[in-house]
Amino acid sequence: MSELLLSPAEARVLEDLNDRAQPLVKLLPRAAGQSTARYAHLLCGEAEIEAAATTSERSESSSLASRVATLEARVAELERRLGDA
Repeated sequence: MSELLLSPAEARVLEDLNDRAQPLVKLLPRAAGQSTARYAHLLCGEAEIEAAATTSERSESSSLASRVATLEARVAELERRLGDA
């Protein structure tokens, strides 16, 4: 997965838009596995940002749970095969 890296000029523009009396963007909290800062526009309100973040967190949690279950099943199968040998 590639992440978009901002130039210093682009980062300054986003910081300026965030530092206004009525901000036009919001710096989002860094999510697990992300190394760069993310911004969201506030042109349609903040409720959509929170809803999107919650959906993303649920999706990541569900994906993680699925991966763990798959790995647990593989480990159990390998342990069974070792026990039979």
